[in-house]
Amino acid sequence: MTDKIINQRNLNNNSYKEKKLRPDDEKSNDGSSGELEVLSFSSIKSLENVESSAYKGVKYIVSSNVRFFCRIIRSLSCLSPTFFFIPMKDQLLICTHNTLTSSFSKIIFKKQFFVRINASCLVKKDSGCCISSEVAKSIFNVPIEVLEDIKHLIINIDPFADFINITFIGPDRVYESIKVNQMIITNPINDYPSYHSGSAFCIVSHFDLWKNLFRNSYISSEIIVYMKRELLIIELRMQNTGVILNFNIEINVKNLIWYNITQEFVISFSHNEFIKAYSIISKFTKTFVLEYVDGEVPLRMSVHQPTIVDFEIFLPCSIELNNNRYMM
Repeated sequence: MTDKIINQRNLNNNSYKEKKLRPDDEKSNDGSSGELEVLSFSSIKSLENVESSAYKGVKYIVSSNVRFFCRIIRSLSCLSPTFFFIPMKDQLLICTHNTLTSSFSKIIFKKQFFVRINASCLVKKDSGCCISSEVAKSIFNVPIEVLEDIKHLIINIDPFADFINITFIGPDRVYESIKVNQMIITNPINDYPSYHSGSAFCIVSHFDLWKNLFRNSYISSEIIVYMKRELLIIELRMQNTGVILNFNIEINVKNLIWYNITQEFVISFSHNEFIKAYSIISKFTKTFVLEYVDGEVPLRMSVHQPTIVDFEIFLPCSIELNNNRYMM
């Protein structure tokens, strides 16, 4: 089931229903991690007090989309051991890069996603903050009953600081404020342009047509897609042994939203990586784009017709053209 994302630019900021906060012992973070510092600000009573405090970089304020943001961050943490937050004056870009698989992803939260964006200074292009995915997952693993009491989430990102500030605010006070230490790592995907020109194929499809892939767990397998002129045939193969599993999906191309191939061929890629991408995209859309593009990591999976949130992931793959296999 997809989440409903709220366009904050179309809402009255006072439309929320206030509730009393849960007891402090229901907080989701205990500050036990060496990279996680939980602070108490009992003297701060409102969002305005927090906003008036000195800061640099860019401050993002989330209101109606707090629950969705937490879910996305938890899903992104499965893609790589680190996150790269790249602040911009009108949107927030988060990148991941997995050095073991060479896959990388980008998700953009546009200005309509936030109730407010405050930029005290313009940051250098592609400069950002790197934090541990495990720490990010622990911070945003907030129980639903606690999320119901959260009125605002504030993320203060300054590439030149030692930490990122993350603050959860309830109806009448700061619920939790967290400082996350930044890791000194250059964003490796700066060297990867965001390719969008397809060369071999482009598919736009409903996830429902692929649903049998998502209902089965095949560890260490890869997806094989035979792309015919009028038919897609999907099989699974064990990566270590090459054994074809007892699994088959056939999709008539007439049931696809869009289908374009230059010639018939076979493509294979990681089942595990594909499922991870699905778990993110399916949270806010029922359709996706799968295409073979130019670049070192050529299999691009992305959101079809994105609105205020856009996501794309690039996966390694192999493609067979005229019985010749090419590894990418």
